[in-house]
Amino acid sequence: MKFLNWILLLIAPVALAQYNQPLYMDTTFSVHTSIELDGGAEFQGSSLRVDMSNTLLWGGFIDEAMKNRSFEKHGEINRFGFTSNNELRFYNGTGGFGSGDSLTWALKAGYYATGSLSYGKDVFGLLFYGNESYLDQTADISNTTANFMVFQKMGGGIVNKYSHSGLFLNFVNVQQAFKGTIRDGLLTQNADATQIDLQARGDMYTTTGKAFSKGLGVALDGEYRLETPWVKGRSTWFQVSAQNLGFAYMHQPVTSYNVDSSYQYSGFELDQLTASDNAFDDDFSLLDSMGIEKTTEKRWVVLPGYLQVAKMINKHLATKWQTYFGIRLYPSLNSVPMAFFGVHYKPLKTLSFALSGSYGGFGGFRSGMYLNYTLPKFSLSLGTDDSLGWILKNAFGRSLLLRMSWNLI
Repeated sequence: MKFLNWILLLIAPVALAQYNQPLYMDTTFSVHTSIELDGGAEFQGSSLRVDMSNTLLWGGFIDEAMKNRSFEKHGEINRFGFTSNNELRFYNGTGGFGSGDSLTWALKAGYYATGSLSYGKDVFGLLFYGNESYLDQTADISNTTANFMVFQKMGGGIVNKYSHSGLFLNFVNVQQAFKGTIRDGLLTQNADATQIDLQARGDMYTTTGKAFSKGLGVALDGEYRLETPWVKGRSTWFQVSAQNLGFAYMHQPVTSYNVDSSYQYSGFELDQLTASDNAFDDDFSLLDSMGIEKTTEKRWVVLPGYLQVAKMINKHLATKWQTYFGIRLYPSLNSVPMAFFGVHYKPLKTLSFALSGSYGGFGGFRSGMYLNYTLPKFSLSLGTDDSLGWILKNAFGRSLLLRMSWNLI
């Protein structure tokens, strides 16, 4: 079932997925009308071991030993993120418009799902060990942020037929969205857990209901490819790209919560919650007692876009060895800039391999590997950005990536 879940993630009509795979520069694009599919799913953390994160995502039993192994890896600041992205693109290579027919048009459609979390060690402890582990202590839950979004996009753009540089305008449908922040948070209990003192300041919003469309917006995708001199008199190509830069208006109202009880709250006794048949009746409101305000509102949200600069693989060079490298940044997610470097080897005209390493993003160091098979009109690439995650339980992530292209004409 786990393998089936990965396959379903790959073949679902999902948004752009470049990850750390080699980016191929094909200067014969101008004579082809082509279809391209990028797909992938991955999760990565800085402290959560893959045996536990895999169980949380796909189901299963989390025993005490599994929790302990992950808890030992946690530090003051911890991150976790996941993405599931695929995009289908159509390029019109034979026709065009503009001076000398150097420009043409292209269409794309896709689905994008992403989530990220930044949290402290005490947050993990409260969630998986319960409040009994913090009796007569203070748990620090400050600087906790989480976000999640699922959206679809469809659009079109103008592309240079030789370099593949282009600009796309996309219309976006937001299906689900969540964002929450606890800027300051201290949770103190007495020795017998009969009283809790809370100091907290934060806010969150979340979509509700079963409607497929809860928000509508626009997003820009842009890519610029530049040919530059390289070693031994050869030239190479660099790519500068920006994806999913945009915003959406939530026409279905979201539910928002705001808490500002940064003053010393005297606390409430836990028997107040159990003495009444309804803990939220007229006599006692948990939200009011904790200083939490609940509202319903329409609002603007920012889409989870990213920026990337990378060296590409020149598909038509005769040399068997090439390198690729780059850096990627997700400005709106709980991640740090990620740098990657890879070595590409082409022993046969139709077959090539790649090994890569990366550092940053939602975690630390990762190693990847890729296999690419190329025919005159068809190519297929399969790989992973986290090869150790499929082998070792003490790794911190997994990924599975797919790329296909088909020249129709």
